[in-house]
Amino acid sequence: MRLDGLYRLAVLSSMLTGLPGPGSSEPLSGDLWWQTERSLIESLQQADLFELVRSAEIREPSSDPAELLRRLQLFVRAGHREDAAALIPVLAECRARLSSQLLEQLAMFLLGREEWELARLALETFPTIEAGWDYTLLRHWRSQGRSVESIDAWMAKRQPANPGYWVKHRIRLRAENGTDEALIREIGADIRAHPSDPGRVYLYLDATSHREQSPEWLGDAFQPRRALDAYEVGSRLVDRAPEASVKLLELSLAMELTDAEVHEFDMHCQQSMPGAEAKKRLLGSFRHALVRAYQKTGRNDKAQKLAEELIPDSGDEPISSFTAQVAGQVQASSGSRVIERRILRAEGGQVDSPNYWLSRAYYYSGRRQHAEAVRAFERALMLAPIETKTRFKVPDARLLVLHGYLRHLVAMDGIEQADRLLHRELSEMPPYALTAERAVHDILWLDTDHNHPVRPDDPLLWRFLERRQAWAHTEERLVWKLLERTPIAKRESVLARAERLARGRDPSRARILGWVLTRMHESRRALPLLRDALARLKSEDDLASAAYTIFEAYLDTGDWRAAERTFPLASKRLNAQELGRQQARIALLAARRGAKGDALRIWKQACRLDPADLQKLDEMARAGMQKELAAHYRALAERDPKSWIPGRALEILMLLRDGE
Repeated sequence: MRLDGLYRLAVLSSMLTGLPGPGSSEPLSGDLWWQTERSLIESLQQADLFELVRSAEIREPSSDPAELLRRLQLFVRAGHREDAAALIPVLAECRARLSSQLLEQLAMFLLGREEWELARLALETFPTIEAGWDYTLLRHWRSQGRSVESIDAWMAKRQPANPGYWVKHRIRLRAENGTDEALIREIGADIRAHPSDPGRVYLYLDATSHREQSPEWLGDAFQPRRALDAYEVGSRLVDRAPEASVKLLELSLAMELTDAEVHEFDMHCQQSMPGAEAKKRLLGSFRHALVRAYQKTGRNDKAQKLAEELIPDSGDEPISSFTAQVAGQVQASSGSRVIERRILRAEGGQVDSPNYWLSRAYYYSGRRQHAEAVRAFERALMLAPIETKTRFKVPDARLLVLHGYLRHLVAMDGIEQADRLLHRELSEMPPYALTAERAVHDILWLDTDHNHPVRPDDPLLWRFLERRQAWAHTEERLVWKLLERTPIAKRESVLARAERLARGRDPSRARILGWVLTRMHESRRALPLLRDALARLKSEDDLASAAYTIFEAYLDTGDWRAAERTFPLASKRLNAQELGRQQARIALLAARRGAKGDALRIWKQACRLDPADLQKLDEMARAGMQKELAAHYRALAERDPKSWIPGRALEILMLLRDGE
């Protein structure tokens, strides 16, 4: 090789290794996958893919997992399946440094690109992977005629590494031919052989969650050694096996609760508490679950007695809304008024506390005493302060009251009342009050989930849009819904009204409205708004968002030249696979406009990033590019004979030619 060729490969080699090297022995974060992919894309925008592959092939083998992942991504993109397959066993040698998230990204990368054999090899090498797209591999095998029995046998070999994951898939697969019952019995026998292991019980419950059979037998079969295990299994059984739930939850309260169990539970709570408070909270959870189980089994007297233990007799301690609602539900069944008297007695010391009135409202909501619940919710709302920003990562008092009040009204089939409540809150609150935004969010929720349509001429909703200086996600959903609910014959005036709100105001308004218009097939109308937003937005993220939207609008309106000009900024919103795919869309549009030279140039640019993506190849050929594309792929085959991609592309082109 000539000296300049060696020098060039050395430069390319340095481009491939632009990310940090081995470093510490800690597991590598899943973010490394995206960093690696972005680094590779940046390299491909400057260098030829073929030369990058050659550079990777001549380098010494690496033991750095980050470098191995870089090479694997490169080989897969280039169509070098054998080289990619050879790297997977090498990666296994440094599995201690590969986090579960990183391995999942690897599997999803291969599955998303339909690299079925490479995905199979990855799952066999790393059977702990829980890939989000794993079902696509099983579906592919079934479409190829592979039997349920052979697929199940394959999964059974992986099962010891991650039982919960593989058993769940095996049961769902075997349900296709009615052989899942035998596997479920096998899991049940395993529980009986290891009666104190909660993990086996969780595996069984997860694997059978779709089945109607009741797991009541677990009440006798499961023999927990810890109170926390008895509670966690028992609480999961309240709805599916209430009798078993009662046995286990009663046992949880009878067993000694250790400090280690309290700490374990507290670690999973949003808000940590001191030891004594954490233990009290955990025991309260035990009792809450048992109250529900008693109710499910009709033991109203026991539920009443236990509920009384949850409500302090002194009236000095605050009552949680959940506890109050559970108590109300219990007393609705038992007919007792003991807890109600305690709550009413506590009013004297807490008369100005919104939390007290909220708990009282939940109590009457649980009893389904609508009038009393409404009075308490109204009092809580009157006392709750108005907040315009959250001080902590928890909802403020007024938001909690509004949320509870709304859910109570909906549960009582008071959709119209709920709508009036939200409109009243929207009319009384300043535009940046948290509950004003929440009210709009819930008005949209009533529209979507409860068939209570938004009125497109609603003055309060338009006033909300007018008064919010900057628009974000809530305003985006609202504008879209207002336009969507407007009859087509009247839509012009509503569109003009929305444009007046966006024109010359905060650029976020133009960006949001422009995006909504592109989704409503009004891309040409969106373009002036999006150009205005691009000229005035400051945030890089907002600029990239607006650029991608205007890029799509240019494609929709057939302006491939403007789309190409916008693409560098728009590409910041794209992942590695989307980059080449969107460039292929530009190329296709150019071809359809008769600009063959530009179409081929742009197609080649897309191929530099991801030559394996052939989705638009048939459309390009039908747009008059068959001859040019065939020449391109024949040249690529000569340059890179190891790649499967040129052969497949030429096969597609030949089939299209013969079909004509």
